[in-house]
Amino acid sequence: MSISTDYLLSDGSPRYGIRTETALPSSAPAWPDDARLVPREASRLGLQHLAAAIDSRLTRAWADKEDPLLAALRAGHPAELAAAEDLVNAELGGRTAWLRKAQANRAAFLAPVAGRRQADGRYGTAVLQRAVLVLVLTGVAGAVAAATQGNLLPLLAAGLAVCGLAYVLGNLVTARLRLPVPARLQSAWLEEIRRDITDATLLSILRSKGVDVDERTARAAVRGWEHLRFVAAKVDEIHAGS
Repeated sequence: MSISTDYLLSDGSPRYGIRTETALPSSAPAWPDDARLVPREASRLGLQHLAAAIDSRLTRAWADKEDPLLAALRAGHPAELAAAEDLVNAELGGRTAWLRKAQANRAAFLAPVAGRRQADGRYGTAVLQRAVLVLVLTGVAGAVAAATQGNLLPLLAAGLAVCGLAYVLGNLVTARLRLPVPARLQSAWLEEIRRDITDATLLSILRSKGVDVDERTARAAVRGWEHLRFVAAKVDEIHAGS
């Protein structure tokens, strides 16, 4: 899955907005008037993009605390903010739906790799190993239940041991497939990414209505979204290499 590069320069850097922590271009960033374009593009990102963007965002000084310019922008335009949130919800859905879309995008991105694993027989081997693992662990659990005769404490201890064994052996099977394991995304950090998308959508709505937004506030509104797009483009660039 490749992110659109309509708003990136040839070197992969954002065409508009802040490029460093301190430098400001001389004019406010241009931005598409169709507010649907922002969440629509966000819906095409995969888990690999979101994970990389979250990691990078955590290191940015501008992301350490809430920007008062953005707080004032949201507070000053509640109707437009609600409209922006509706557009984001329409394209991304809730957290679970968004993660499902991101997982599907990641699966599409990994499809060529998965095809190679199927061609060399690793998928078939993994399916067989998992089936054997399920049968063995089910048998062990049944034997433990019969041996303990309903004694709760030994049954609980054995259950925990079986779960731990299933986790370890399952990871070994996955490792043999040589497929990247999806990152676990923290809910709070994912919500920050969603807020960046919403802020950029809000700016687009305001621009489409002809509302005047000062330059510094406009830059703050698109900063997080441009960072997300920039990181996603770099992820695609890395994976496009040999």
